[in-house]
Amino acid sequence: MVGMALDLLLTVALAVTRSLAPPPAAGARPLDAVWRGELRGHPSVLVLRERGDGRLLGDLPSDPASWVSGGRRDGRRIRIDLAGGEGTHAWTGTFSGNLGGSSIAGTVIYSDLGAQAMRFRRSSIPSLIEHWLVFDAVEERGYRAPRILNASRAFVLGGFGQAEGCGFLGCAGAIGSWNIAGLDHAIAVAAEGDCPTPASLTGVWDASTLLVQGSWSRSTMACRPGATGAFMGGKEGLASLGDLGDAISLLRDFADAVEAESPLAADAFAATYLNDGTARADWQTVLGDLYAAFDDLDAAVTEVRQVVTANDDDVNPRVKLSPRLEWSLTVTGIPHGGGGRTTALARKAALVGNQDLFWIGREGGAMKFVGNGASEPFLLELPIAAGDQAYAAFGIWPYGVHGGGHPEGHPGVDLEYRAGAQVLASAAGTIDRIEANGEFPGQSDLRVQHRPSYATRYGHVGALAAGISAGASVTTGQPLGAAGDTGNGVSHHYITHWAVDRGIDQVCPLELLSPAAAGLFNTIWANAAYTEELTEPFPCNPVAVSFPLTRTWTRTSGSLAPRLDFIRLDAHTQDYRYVLRNAAGTQVDAGTVSSLQTNRGPTGGLIDLHSDGGAVRLGRYRIIGAQMLITWATTRPGDLAGATVYATVTAP
Repeated sequence: MVGMALDLLLTVALAVTRSLAPPPAAGARPLDAVWRGELRGHPSVLVLRERGDGRLLGDLPSDPASWVSGGRRDGRRIRIDLAGGEGTHAWTGTFSGNLGGSSIAGTVIYSDLGAQAMRFRRSSIPSLIEHWLVFDAVEERGYRAPRILNASRAFVLGGFGQAEGCGFLGCAGAIGSWNIAGLDHAIAVAAEGDCPTPASLTGVWDASTLLVQGSWSRSTMACRPGATGAFMGGKEGLASLGDLGDAISLLRDFADAVEAESPLAADAFAATYLNDGTARADWQTVLGDLYAAFDDLDAAVTEVRQVVTANDDDVNPRVKLSPRLEWSLTVTGIPHGGGGRTTALARKAALVGNQDLFWIGREGGAMKFVGNGASEPFLLELPIAAGDQAYAAFGIWPYGVHGGGHPEGHPGVDLEYRAGAQVLASAAGTIDRIEANGEFPGQSDLRVQHRPSYATRYGHVGALAAGISAGASVTTGQPLGAAGDTGNGVSHHYITHWAVDRGIDQVCPLELLSPAAAGLFNTIWANAAYTEELTEPFPCNPVAVSFPLTRTWTRTSGSLAPRLDFIRLDAHTQDYRYVLRNAAGTQVDAGTVSSLQTNRGPTGGLIDLHSDGGAVRLGRYRIIGAQMLITWATTRPGDLAGATVYATVTAP
């Protein structure tokens, strides 16, 4: 299955990768090697680097849900601090043992599993890591699934860990086998934690989609029922273990130089470094200011989570990114002016964190930070022009809401257009995909790649504009096509689904809007209304919620109940209950909500509260984000004059 590009990559990797665990020469750091052993009951790989003062940093490339959080070598005595997260379950572990020749042996004490023996041996096998993503075809929950290969490309070991929450396989675990015969993949996994459920996946590689697609089955266990389903998987990148070691050495040398307040710390950055307009010279200034402002610097490197240094022809284009390194840096120090130790610099280098220390490459044979090559920060414009908005359906249906065919949470923003209005490119880029929309015949879904980590999607677009085709370059504001008609043939709603990809995640676009785009969004949002806003009223709602879902509204002015709770019972329906409470929070009335109509404008929408005691309140309401105006009586008010004003918290 692996193409010619991987043949070349593996050949080069084997030719240039030095033995990763030679007998240590005089003066060599004996822990700087790849180690193989068993962690939490399954085979694992540990890559270690020793800092100048004996502290340790490292990576667990076969365990995407676990990481090295610290440690120290003192002669032959070794301590390695471990941590991990599996769904809502987090754990820590501390290994204490001895270095003896080619092995590290001792005991690790886990916060959840107690004491276990641990023994790791040096590994001199040149290996390759394939980073995969595996998704359930129904739940659409994904896992990172690295598989480590030996020089013959045979599977050695691997693991899986949640990328988007615990799903069909559990939260995290080990890959026992991943065999490939021609185009056929056979995978055996075992979830860990409180429910060690085994499962198997069988699929076929499709070269046209660069995906493995097939079925999965989960064994019946006392803690979990058996089940079956469909899955798909794609490769997101590669790394030799030699590259991985060099990447960790980059972090070690950078941290040591920062602690020494050395100008050589800037050598970690390529001469051509550029990230959102920040150059190497800017980092020299940052480091100089840091040294001038603090004494006794301490630079901690933790959570090395993933290293990807190469792509081949089989890497799926939806997740294909430049070489990258996910890790965390925290620098603390004593201010020159006095006071206690404080954080002087903090970076979580990841797609969802700071990306200035995320992108890596080689310069002069050495691993360096290279940045994303962008001359300015990434900002988006709205894909709709001022005056092209409409409100026949909802105006804006926001990110994260549950309903409307998205009980799992809406992964984008739906914008409603006037008839004939054009959907505009939110930023300059290249169209990397145009597909037929599966719901509305004659309409298309487009994806535009902007930067190594950012792309935008435009769903159910009607007739495409001139020059719009796969591979074409587009400029900011360029028409892509007409907004698609999503009506029922009698009523017409011209709506486009707009989403932002940041790596494998679809994120709320609002945090990336330019000032002009944010102003236009707020103008449209003021008149938007949708049936889910009683409990999910914000333009960016959290995707991870549970039902029944309650939203508490607290009175800020007016004469109605001091507190009003709305409870949405199910993500698949619009069934609501309400609870009226007094100032002490005691329930004074409860019932159901009906006749929910989201009319816009100053008169508001219609809402009826049917008390369990039989009374009916006929009301009007209007919600704009964290504020709600509502009024009711035994006969319906004609407008919102004299309405009570409520507010709700903006945090999830």
